[in-house]
Amino acid sequence: MKQRNRLAQERSPYLLQHAENPVDWHPWGNEAFEKARVEDRPVFLSIGYSTCHWCHVMKRESVEDPEVAKLMNEAFVSIKVDREERPEIDNVYMVVCQLLTGGDGWPLTIIMTPDKRPFFAATYISKQAKFSRIGMLELIPQIQRLWVTQRADIARSAPEGGFYLTADDSESPLVRRKEIRDGAVPSGNAVAMLNLVRLGEMTADSDFEGKAARIAYTFSKSIKQSPSAHAQLMVALDAAVGPFYEVVIAGASQADDTKEMLKAIRRRFIPNRAILLRATEQVAPGIDAIAGFTSSYPSIDGRATVYVCTNHSCRLPSTDARAVLDLLDVR
Repeated sequence: MKQRNRLAQERSPYLLQHAENPVDWHPWGNEAFEKARVEDRPVFLSIGYSTCHWCHVMKRESVEDPEVAKLMNEAFVSIKVDREERPEIDNVYMVVCQLLTGGDGWPLTIIMTPDKRPFFAATYISKQAKFSRIGMLELIPQIQRLWVTQRADIARSAPEGGFYLTADDSESPLVRRKEIRDGAVPSGNAVAMLNLVRLGEMTADSDFEGKAARIAYTFSKSIKQSPSAHAQLMVALDAAVGPFYEVVIAGASQADDTKEMLKAIRRRFIPNRAILLRATEQVAPGIDAIAGFTSSYPSIDGRATVYVCTNHSCRLPSTDARAVLDLLDVR
C-alpha cells in the first residue's frame, strides 16, 4: 500500500485523489502556515477541482513524480485546496493570479510567504520547461535560491504585486541535415511539429508536445536567421506558445443544442484550437479511447455542455452557446 499524506483525512473527492501523492500535502489551515513560519519556508498553494483536465495532467506529470515531490518537500510547505469546497479561498487567489500574470484558470498555483503574501502565480506547470513555460524542475531551485539570497526583494515584491520568474529555454540547436525551409509546399518538419502540438493538446500526452519542442529547438538557429523562410514552422510555433484552445463538447451528436454550440465556435476564426465531441448517445464514446480525460466530462442536465481549457488552464463548463465566445476570449 502506498504511503498516504494528510489529505487522506479529508472528505473532498479532489483532495482524496492526492492522498497518495509523494508530496507532503497539507489541507488549508493554520497548522500549515505555522509550520511554514517555524521552518522558514515559503508556501506552495495548489487549487483545483475534480473534473479539471489539466489539474489531473499536472498531478500525473509533476506532483506524482518522485523527483518533483522531493524538491517540493524540501523547499515548501505545500497546501492543496478544492475550489468547490473552499470557493472563498479560490476567489482570493484567482484575483492574485490575474494581477500577477494577467491570466487565470485551473490548476491554480500560488507561492507565498508564511504570512500569506503571494510573490509567484501560475496555472499548469509541467515537470520540465517547454517552450516559454517554466517547469517544476527549474522553478523550485530558483525559488529556493531567491528565498535564501534575495528575501528582501521577495518581501518587497509581494505587496507591490509581482515577482516574475521566466524559464531559461535557450538551447543550442543540433546540427542535422534536414530540410526545414518552406518551398512550393510547407516543410515536412514544420507540418509534423504542428500536428504534434495539436495531438498533444487533444490527447494530453506530453510526449507529443516534447517531440514538437525538439523540432523547434533543433532548427532554432536557422529560424532566427530567416523567419520568413519558415512560415509553416512559425505557424506551429504560434500554436505551441499559444494561446491554444482545447474545447470538448459533451452532448448528443445530432441534437440541436450540440449543433448550435459547434456553430458558435466556428463563427470566429480561431486557428489554434482543437474541438472534441463526446457523443453522449454512445455507451462508450469513441473519443474516450483517444483522449481519456474526456470520460470525466459529462453533459449537464442532459444538455450540450462545453468545456474550455486555454494553455493547460481550465474554465468552468457552460451549457450556454452564447457564452462560448466569452470562454474562448473572443468577442
